[in-house]
Amino acid sequence: MLKLILCEFQKLKRRHFLLLAALAACLFPFPVTILVKGSETIDGSFDTILFMLMTWISVPLMVPALAGITASMLFNMERDNGTLKNLYAIPISWRHLAGAKIAVIFTLSVIFTMTTYLAALIAAALTGASVTGIAAKLCASFLVGIFYASITLPAVFFVIWFNRNTVFSTLSAIVYAAILEMLVWSGIYTLSAGGPDRDMWKFQLWNVPMMIFRWFPYFIDTGQPAADPSAALFVPLWQITAVSAAIAGISICLILQIGKRREV
Repeated sequence: MLKLILCEFQKLKRRHFLLLAALAACLFPFPVTILVKGSETIDGSFDTILFMLMTWISVPLMVPALAGITASMLFNMERDNGTLKNLYAIPISWRHLAGAKIAVIFTLSVIFTMTTYLAALIAAALTGASVTGIAAKLCASFLVGIFYASITLPAVFFVIWFNRNTVFSTLSAIVYAAILEMLVWSGIYTLSAGGPDRDMWKFQLWNVPMMIFRWFPYFIDTGQPAADPSAALFVPLWQITAVSAAIAGISICLILQIGKRREV
C-alpha cells in the first residue's frame, strides 16, 4: 500500500503539483497578517491571524479546491492514459488503488494547512504580532487539514461518478470549494446577526465548514465559564470528528462501489 501511495505522489511530482500547492499555501498568510495588523478593530495577535486563515479565508476555499483538483488528476490519469487494464492485470484491486489516491488527498490537505500555519507563524513574527500556544495551534491546524479533506471526499465521489475529462472535474472541484466558502460566510453573517434574525437562520451555524469555524478557537482554549454566552457556540472535538468521519466513511464506501462498476 505504501508503494502505491509513493507512486501516486510521483505522478503529481511530474506535474509540479506539490510545489504549486506549497506556493498556494503561502499566498494568503502575509497579506492577511498585514490586513490584521493594519486594522484598528481586529486583534493583531497570532491567534486571530491563524483563525482567519484556517476557518475563514484561506483553507475553506483552497483545501477543497486543491483536493478536488488532485482527485481529478489522480482518478482520471489511468483512464486517460489507458493504463487501468494493466494495473488490474498485475493485479492491483480498485480498493487498494482508490485507497492510495485518497491517502494522497489527505496528506496534501494536511501539508497545505501545516504550510499555511508555518507561513502565518513567520509572518506574525516578522510583523511583531504576539505568538503563543504554538504547539496547540499546530495540532489544531493539522486537524483542520483532516476535517477539510474528509468533507471534500463527496466532491471526489462526483468526479469518479461523472467520469468526465479532467477540465470538467477540475471545474466541479472549484465550484464545490466555492460552495463551502459561501457556507462559511453565510454562517458568519448569521453569527453576527442578533435577535430574530439569528433565530431564523440559526441552521446556518450547523453546516460543516461553520462547525469547524466554531470549533477551532475553543480547541485552543476551552476554559469558557458556563455563564459566558459565547460558550453556547462551542462545538466540541468529538462532534466535528464524528460528522467528518461519517461524511468520509460514506463517501469512501460510495467511491469503492462505483469504482467496481467502472468499465475496464
